[in-house]
Formats: sequence, C-alpha cells, structure tokens
Amino acid sequence: MEFAHTEDAKMDSTDSVNIRTDLTRWLRRFEACTPDQNTRNYFRIYITGRLSKLPRKNCEAIALQANVPVRSVQWCLAKQDWDHQKMRNKIQKIVAKEHTGKHSIGIIDETSFVKKGTKTPGVQRQ
Repeated sequence: MEFAHTEDAKMDSTDSVNIRTDLTRWLRRFEACTPDQNTRNYFRIYITGRLSKLPRKNCEAIALQANVPVRSVQWCLAKQDWDHQKMRNKIQKIVAKEHTGKHSIGIIDETSFVKKGTKTPGVQRQ
C-alpha cells in the first residue's frame, strides 16, 4: 500500500518506515473492536489515506490510491459491525493513561451539520 503523492516530501525512507511501524502498532490496539482481518486491513488503508497528502480524502480516492476496490473502504466503515462501546472504552483508557498531566485539558467538539442535497447517496447528518 503506497501513497505516491510525494510533493514537498521532507522525509527519508527511514522516517517512512518508522511512521508505518508506529501506525501499525497503534492500530493493533483497536483490533478487538473490529470483526475480522479484512475489516482491519481496510481500516488501516482508510487511516493511512486520511494521513496522506491526497487532495481529496474520501473513501473513493483513498481506495483508488491504495489499489483496492473503490467501494471496499466505504463498505468497511459503513456496513461492518464495529464494537462501538469497546472502541469508545479503549480510546477513553488511552487518553486517561497516556494524555493526562498537570496542564492537560479536554475539548469536546461536535462539528457535525446537516448535509443538504438529494443527488448524493448517503447525504445525511455526518
């Protein structure tokens, strides 16, 4: 899974390997929240795409860049049964353990808004 967009790249190959290793290690923490290996693979593709320099970071663009079927990433996010409670609990534990300190603060930002339109499938509150 390579993301070929390298405009203004300042990283060398060692940095790239380290980031991939760190990302893989981080994503493993959430494996119990996904139903199977196939879902985990597409989730990894999705996260990698979101962190890439793709100009449009939607599921279709991410799938095309990763050379996987176009609807596969969208299917993974929309149709798979995720254990949302387990995911929430895991994130809360990570934040409580690794991101607390004397000067830590928490911000809850609800930025969803009603999407308008009738031509795009799935147009709804995001």
